[in-house]
Amino acid sequence: MKKYLVSILVISVLTFVLVSIFSLQQFNQRRMLKKTPVETFYFNDLLQSSISNECVEIINPLVYKGNDTVNKNYFFDLIRDKTLVFRFSGEACNTCIEFALEGLKKKFVDFATNDRILLIGSSINERIKEHYYGKPVISFYSSNLGIPIEEYNIPFMFIADKDRIVKMIFVPEKTMPELYELYLNTVYERYFSGSQ
Repeated sequence: MKKYLVSILVISVLTFVLVSIFSLQQFNQRRMLKKTPVETFYFNDLLQSSISNECVEIINPLVYKGNDTVNKNYFFDLIRDKTLVFRFSGEACNTCIEFALEGLKKKFVDFATNDRILLIGSSINERIKEHYYGKPVISFYSSNLGIPIEEYNIPFMFIADKDRIVKMIFVPEKTMPELYELYLNTVYERYFSGSQ
C-alpha cells in the first residue's frame, strides 16, 4: 500500500511541476506581448496605410484657395512641377496638424510663398482658412482627391505632379519626429534643393 501511495505522490508532484512549467511559459509569452510598445503596432498601421495608398490615381476636383469660392480651379491646374501636398481635416487632432506644419515651416523657409507646397483641408473653419496656417488652405468645391486614406481624416503628405499619381505618401506622427524629419529631408533633397 505504501508503494502505491508513494507512486501516486510522485506522479502528482510531477504533474504539478509540468503544469506549473507550462503555465509559466504561457504567462511569459503573454507578458512579452504586453511589452511590445503600442508605437510598434501604430507604426505598422501607418506603414500599411502608406503602402496601400502609394501610386493611387488622384482625381481632379474643383478647388478654391482660402475663402475665395468665386475663383475655382481644377486641382491639377495648381500643379506645375513636383509639389508637396499636405492633406488634412479640421476633424483631425490640432496637435497632429500643428506638428506637421511646424516641420514644413522649419524645413522650407519659403513655406508661405512656395507655390509647390500646397495645404489642402476639409472641414476647416472659414475664419482661419486664409492666414492661420501660414498660407491659404485649398478647399474642395466638388469631391475630394479620391485617395482612400482621406476617409480616416488623418493628416498626410504626398508628392503630386502632372502624372496624377500619389507618390511618397507619408503620415507625420508626433511620436516619431526623426522619421518625419527623414521624410522632409528626402523630399527636399529629391524635389526642392535645385529650385531654391
